Amino acid sequence: MDREGMERAFVTAVHEVFEKMYFAFLERRETTDKTRHDYGASISFSGPRSGEVAALFSRGLVDLMIDNSLGLDPTATVEQVREDCLKECLNILGGAFLQHLDPERYYRLSLPARRAPEEIEGQTAADETAITLAYDVEGRAYLEAIVRIKSG
Repeated sequence: MDREGMERAFVTAVHEVFEKMYFAFLERRETTDKTRHDYGASISFSGPRSGEVAALFSRGLVDLMIDNSLGLDPTATVEQVREDCLKECLNILGGAFLQHLDPERYYRLSLPARRAPEEIEGQTAADETAITLAYDVEGRAYLEAIVRIKSG
């Protein structure tokens, strides 16, 4: 699959996960907004291709995800719940992307991990092959989703 096909698969996966799981409606941006990177998480995969799916979230988006998927008051939520929510999101997003990318093949996913936004930004800036999608979410939140394919 070429880069354009990979991007289509990634866009489809991002929209499916956020709209179906978090009831969050995404509006694509042309540029990224580094001032809105409050949280980061990633998951790596291996198989016919290897790589990583990562995401950068604004605090407002994490609050929206917790409220819409868990029914919890985000202002009363402990940091561990936020971390678990981010990790679960990356687990689902990674699986959805791989299913759209190559549904006939088997891939292994690592455990998702919370990561500093600066670490993800640094890796993305250094990788010309990264596909980065930026979104405003319901006019009050921000998402940046990144996929890097290392081989295949």
